[in-house]
Amino acid sequence: MANQVIRRNIFSLLIFIIFLSSCTPLSKIKYIQKQSKTSSDTINTSKLPYTLQKGDNLYIDIKTTNPEMRSLIAGKSDNSNLAAATSTPTSLYVISYQIDDNWNIQLPLVGSISCKNLTCDILRDSIQNSLRKYITDALVLVKLVNINITILGEVNRPGQYYANQKQTSLFDAIGMAGDLTVYGNRQNITIMRKLQNGDYKLFYLDITKSEIIKHEAFILMPNDIVYVEPLKTKPFGLASFPYATLFSTITTLILILTFLKK
Repeated sequence: MANQVIRRNIFSLLIFIIFLSSCTPLSKIKYIQKQSKTSSDTINTSKLPYTLQKGDNLYIDIKTTNPEMRSLIAGKSDNSNLAAATSTPTSLYVISYQIDDNWNIQLPLVGSISCKNLTCDILRDSIQNSLRKYITDALVLVKLVNINITILGEVNRPGQYYANQKQTSLFDAIGMAGDLTVYGNRQNITIMRKLQNGDYKLFYLDITKSEIIKHEAFILMPNDIVYVEPLKTKPFGLASFPYATLFSTITTLILILTFLKK
């Protein structure tokens, strides 16, 4: 009878240990945790437009009804090549203009155009003004091509992703990478951002806090690098718990206790 009680107690202990091991605290997994049940926030996530950098690639399309001028400016902005060239994000580079080390791009007719401290919209207006002496009805479109975000660390699909929307948030990037793994440290995500002077700035974000969406780095910039570090102690879940070792230990313990009770 005593041995049966011992076995029952050990079995109950085993079930309890497995239950505990399969549970990861919600505070380490949940995103955007509210500070109180009654709190609510309306957050303005708008930010300053992206300022062009050296090495950026731009797709520039110039339209006009003048057939002679259209043939002069044809080339990278020729719409006949657009469908094939834009079939993949990588192929956009084929028809793009790259900002050189002097902050310039070279365009047909107008020649060198400075991009320093400009946004895409301001550059569009600058190109359109420069063309007015040649083309009175010029319509210019400027789009940034190199909207790449690199996601590394404890995510399900690390790699480099092309973001084709105007604003990409940190959560958008995490979604592209298939979400964080259970081992990802949600309280310390690093964002590495290159500045205009070539230096890098590091941001450390805690995505379990609701105020994360107010952070200046929550909306990602082109060429940002997101790194998700692993937890210092990786929790065992149901899939990774070492059952064989545990059962072997329990079995040995039962044999020892049974022998001592004889």
